[in-house]
Amino acid sequence: MSELDQRVTDPRFIDAIDRVMKELQKRRAVNDRCQRCNANNWNADLIRVIASPEMSGFGYPPPFIASSSPSYIPTLALSCKNCGNMVLHNLHVLNIPL
Repeated sequence: MSELDQRVTDPRFIDAIDRVMKELQKRRAVNDRCQRCNANNWNADLIRVIASPEMSGFGYPPPFIASSSPSYIPTLALSCKNCGNMVLHNLHVLNIPL
């Protein structure tokens, strides 16, 4: 069994996805159709989006800030299996700890 197969059958992974989907339903985020192709066939994954704060300034481009400990945003990533369109949900906003 591959590492991916093990993860998607792990009860903890399934429970986490279920908790996120229930919270989205509670918040009325229930349109399950892809905005691009209108398909209803999604792959769900939990990812970490690396986040570096952007300095506010008047110049462009903003200066790059190197950080020894980058922060991240825990995210539910939904990917349409038909066209590849992605929808991301910030788990901090949904108040779901992982």
